[in-house]
Amino acid sequence: MNQIFCSLFCFAILLSCGENKVSTVKSNQNQMTGNDRDPHGCIGSAGYTWSVAKNKCIRTFEEGSPFFTYDQRTGAIDSTQVAYVVLSDDLSKAEVFFGNTDKPVVMDSLAVKEGETMPFLFENKAELLALKYYKDKYLLLYKDEIRYLQTYNKDEGLAAQLKHK
Repeated sequence: MNQIFCSLFCFAILLSCGENKVSTVKSNQNQMTGNDRDPHGCIGSAGYTWSVAKNKCIRTFEEGSPFFTYDQRTGAIDSTQVAYVVLSDDLSKAEVFFGNTDKPVVMDSLAVKEGETMPFLFENKAELLALKYYKDKYLLLYKDEIRYLQTYNKDEGLAAQLKHK
């Protein structure tokens, strides 16, 4: 008798576990990847976001050039906090995607004067954001302070994008 009771009890437990799994599967089916398009049609769950500079949905980590956080007081570079810079095809705009905000900033290109040692390449005066080149580094400045940087490399990063266009 005990054996029958134990068997029925185990069967009931297994049956109740099975019901939870079914309801979990059903709820996950309602939240499918790709079912979250933004107003531009970009699928956020797949890593896509709208780019004003490119005028299309992009993955910032694929089309952007990474800039790493820089602490001007200590000189420390933090590669875990990244901002991505995306250039428009005609190089007239640079869009900056910060990891800690949903609001990218678009900067306009500036004419570089011959012989400038610290040329500003892009700027958005309203947002107090600028990108300049100095001593083999691209610097992303906010309120004239270096916040992010990228070391010059002719084969990758921003230098490669600017060279190939």
